[in-house]
Amino acid sequence: MVLGNLAAFNYGSCIVLPNENFNAQASLECVTKYSCTTIYGVPTMYIEYLKLHEKNPQAYNITSLYKGLMSGSFCPANLIHKTINILGMKQLAICYGMTELSPVVSMNRPNDTLADRLETVGAIMPHVEAKIIDENGQIVPRNTIGQVCFRGYTTMIGYFNNLEKTKETLKEDGWLMTGDLAYINDRGYLNIKGRSKEMIIRGGENIYPVEVEDFLIKMPGVLNVTAIGVPDEKFGEELFVQVIVKEEHKDSFKIHDIYDYCKG
Repeated sequence: MVLGNLAAFNYGSCIVLPNENFNAQASLECVTKYSCTTIYGVPTMYIEYLKLHEKNPQAYNITSLYKGLMSGSFCPANLIHKTINILGMKQLAICYGMTELSPVVSMNRPNDTLADRLETVGAIMPHVEAKIIDENGQIVPRNTIGQVCFRGYTTMIGYFNNLEKTKETLKEDGWLMTGDLAYINDRGYLNIKGRSKEMIIRGGENIYPVEVEDFLIKMPGVLNVTAIGVPDEKFGEELFVQVIVKEEHKDSFKIHDIYDYCKG
């Protein structure tokens, strides 16, 4: 609605709408037919683009692509790397935001290094304030994980007809509580570690699901990964991981392969 349509209208860009709902094949067919330069979407969409292209590289002409946006949920480094190198989107930008922030407040720039794009969601947008706070609401030092909060012209007025939820999320001084865990490095780049409610506390150890997911998705044969916490009598919480295996590896992939991959 904003990054795709509003920005394109603002600059007089051509917008191609391939389908009523998301369809990776229809999207790549449109890239081929109309020589589209940009595609954008959530990580799951890019997984589908790559799966189609890798299955039959000759089916689509995607040489016109050179830029795009990836956002909406955690963007694994391995997926970003593949999108840049296999789909040719050298100017791929990784964004961070939420609907309540209209929607993006942090984004990579075209001249950012590959390392910055793989490891961070870029620098904070102009005219937007950001802070990282601990459980007591106190601002923490740089490179320290806490809840990331934002304030600025992008912040919502409130949830429609829901004052209670608005007060919970939007404080009187204008700060919006995202519920996301993150840290800001010495250069002002934001690194998202996951949702505060998703953090798994296993026997007193803090486990960030996105770190587990980012590690396992690099394993050969793995298409996608989700890590969550489940109740456990001994540890309070235990780590549960769901792995989606690529079609061509389903017959040969074994659960013990994951344990072997994780050793060390």
